[in-house]
Amino acid sequence: MKTSKLFILFLFAFSRLNAQAIGPNKSDNKDAMESLEKSTRAGVIFELKSDSLPSHSLEKIAEYDGGMQKLYQFIGNKVKYPLRCIDADIEGLVLVEFVVEKDGTLSNVSTRTHHKSCSEMDVEAIRVIKMTSGKWKPGYRGSEPVRSKYRLPVRFDLN
Repeated sequence: MKTSKLFILFLFAFSRLNAQAIGPNKSDNKDAMESLEKSTRAGVIFELKSDSLPSHSLEKIAEYDGGMQKLYQFIGNKVKYPLRCIDADIEGLVLVEFVVEKDGTLSNVSTRTHHKSCSEMDVEAIRVIKMTSGKWKPGYRGSEPVRSKYRLPVRFDLN
């Protein structure tokens, strides 16, 4: 069996740019429901807590308790490279999207991209991100904590 090393690449700037508040803006309800339906068809949904809609930007984005470096370490220690992908020399990027709730738990965990050659990468990325639920600080708009959408890329590399 091949020896492999797993390097997890998180694009911090990318993640920060993709965090946004979710609020009760009902004027975009149709668009949000269409988007939710598309993401449900395209990815795996962990839990739907609300049909709240994306709205205004955040003054303070959600963050993993301990910072991004701790998140990188946690995920790097927990990810198990799928054996079928190792045997077939398959590498790739999985973009995981989720909502950080006001209490720091996660909901609506899904993949936005799908690895056609090795879908096990999608499943593994979701499994590990779900393990971080409850370890997040929520985003803030003013002094109020808000639900916020977050996107995090996870790269699977063999060396």
